[in-house]
Amino acid sequence: MAVSGVARTEALRSEKLSFWTKAAYAIGDLGNSVGPGTVTPFGLVLSVIGPILAWSGYVEGAAQQTDSALWAIRLLIAALPAALLASSILVAWFYPLTRARHTEIRAELALRRGSGQALRRTPEMGSGGADVRRRQGDKGTRGQGDIHPVTPSPYLPIALSPSPPGSPAPLHIQEVTSRRDLRAFVKFPWKVYKGDPNWVPPLISERLDYLNPNKNPFYQHAEVALFLARRGRQVVGTIAPFVNHRAVEHLGEKVGGFGFFEVIEDYAVAERLLDTARAWVKARGMEILRGPTNFGPHDTPGVLIEGADCPPVMLAAHTPPYYKTFLERYGMEKYDDVFAWRAFRSQIGAELEHVPAELLRVAEAARQRAGVTIRKVRLENWDEEVAIAHYLFDATLQHLPVHIPMSEAEFRRLADQMRLLLDPDLILFAEVDGKPVGFCGAIPDVNRVLIHLNGRLFPFGWLKLWWYMRRIDVVSFKLMGILEEYRRRGIDALLYLELIKAVLAKGYKWLDGSLTSEFNLMVNFLASRLGAERYKHYRIYQIKT
Repeated sequence: MAVSGVARTEALRSEKLSFWTKAAYAIGDLGNSVGPGTVTPFGLVLSVIGPILAWSGYVEGAAQQTDSALWAIRLLIAALPAALLASSILVAWFYPLTRARHTEIRAELALRRGSGQALRRTPEMGSGGADVRRRQGDKGTRGQGDIHPVTPSPYLPIALSPSPPGSPAPLHIQEVTSRRDLRAFVKFPWKVYKGDPNWVPPLISERLDYLNPNKNPFYQHAEVALFLARRGRQVVGTIAPFVNHRAVEHLGEKVGGFGFFEVIEDYAVAERLLDTARAWVKARGMEILRGPTNFGPHDTPGVLIEGADCPPVMLAAHTPPYYKTFLERYGMEKYDDVFAWRAFRSQIGAELEHVPAELLRVAEAARQRAGVTIRKVRLENWDEEVAIAHYLFDATLQHLPVHIPMSEAEFRRLADQMRLLLDPDLILFAEVDGKPVGFCGAIPDVNRVLIHLNGRLFPFGWLKLWWYMRRIDVVSFKLMGILEEYRRRGIDALLYLELIKAVLAKGYKWLDGSLTSEFNLMVNFLASRLGAERYKHYRIYQIKT
């Protein structure tokens, strides 16, 4: 009988597997001879082959095998090795070992062995290579996004000193210069907040984009550096000093900021991080270091002073109590306090019966005033509406000493991120004779969803996103402003009441109002008059460089 090429191939595969099966049993016996319960890794892998083949119906020495046996053979000699190879490539790719780290490990080993020959600082140990930050260009090229090499900084000591047995590994500060470092920077907070039920993990992909100079327009007018604190190989802290040249020009003061300040409960680590940030901004001509705030006053500013008993809303921070202690021990002083307000349905009343009568009268008077109208956002004219909101946002907050105007690109990036969350019934504009003079907006609090995702949308995050988005019961009042020449006419009260009516009609359990600076007297007064509770208190600090 003629034998087909396929049959010959399958017969050869059967003979090969017959050999490997016998080898597996032999190695398994060898493991037993070494000692009871001893199994070599190679024998462990091979010993799995026999049961799989037996389960598939494989018959050793048979000229023909069943279809299930042939499929098992194909999987064992093709798919399984390919899967193992792919997994090993992934492990090697993401293994946290860089050239700089390799050099540092060699230095540590030399010290531990008592050779007394500490390796000299090499370019690999510094901040060589392409920096992940976009640096401010020379005059005429500012904001064009060139990536410049980083010159090792004299104020970033990473020299290692021998440690007595049992003492902590040496502490050193490392600038983020690679994608792997950046991922370690972004994922470090999971270590700080492990077991904290009120921490809301950010989306890892969103934070990576936020720190990408090519995707965040903030880098067009700012310098940013990211630093990791390490004890040995372990990350124990992060900080991101920055200089916002737009803010320096607008405020007329040489202030550098710091954000992404996260640290284990070890003051020595916090001190080294703050020293690094302070020296970094001073080297760029700044006289004050202020923060923490993640590049601006609208993204998780400050450390938590009061209100750690519940999760924060979107764009608000949640920090351990020792952050305040560390910053004040370092010598930092208060710069600004910001607050989050909260009002439950029962505090407002289904028919607004608990709203102060004078507020209702003022709002009604504004409603009756000729030419004053309140309208919803027109999502079909998105670009035009974003431009109006941006103008009103900057124009109505100019009186606040802490306000820094946002560029059009920054505001649009923030608005585009919020678009999928927006409910047009909760974004309102006030117009007088057709001219926009004020606005206010509330956004369903996406933190009620993010707290369940652990920073990831894959593999099951999308399903959780869909499930919890339909169950958001908190709305966050984020935007409010009236042009100065139209204030004291009751338009602000009218906007507030129209928004509250919409929130109650949508069935939300409570309304958050955040964040408001202590300098924003009007908003804080109105919130207290509405019976709202100040449920979170944050503080921004500063220190001379």
